[in-house]
Amino acid sequence: MPFTGIPITWLILWVICYNRRLQEIGGWLLFYYIQLYMGIGATLLLLPFTIDNLLPSRWGGAPGRYALALLGTLPLFAIFVMQAIVAHRLRRSRDAVYLVRLRRVLWASLAIVVLRIAIDLKVFSIDLFLDGWTLLWTAAWLPYFYRSIRVGHVFVTKDWARVAALVVD
Repeated sequence: MPFTGIPITWLILWVICYNRRLQEIGGWLLFYYIQLYMGIGATLLLLPFTIDNLLPSRWGGAPGRYALALLGTLPLFAIFVMQAIVAHRLRRSRDAVYLVRLRRVLWASLAIVVLRIAIDLKVFSIDLFLDGWTLLWTAAWLPYFYRSIRVGHVFVTKDWARVAALVVD
């Protein structure tokens, strides 16, 4: 029997986000935050299993590959932590200053993912699938945080309650 957890999870997330579409943090914006917080959880769960890859002794006779592994991993991890902090502060404060910062972090994330893909094309081809997903999500959220009507009304004009019934993204 095939694994059905992922489609069921997506369906549950869609129902939750759809039902909250009239709330400030609802619709696609809620989906962004759920995806971000689930990513934090997955990262924390996998960290004990992947931390050994950051130790030089693990790489033995391949110091060049170790340097490339660090260059592809540490900046991406750091930018993910920055994204989580800035997005959380944006959600809590509703201050547009954090929206500008989040956009910058997403641009930096996009640049780092492109660098990681270049490294993985050369050395670590097994990671390309996950790199592609990271690139896809980052490339999708960037225009959302620039063009979304909800984002503008929740974080910039702060009048979502007035327009929620008229505009749902």
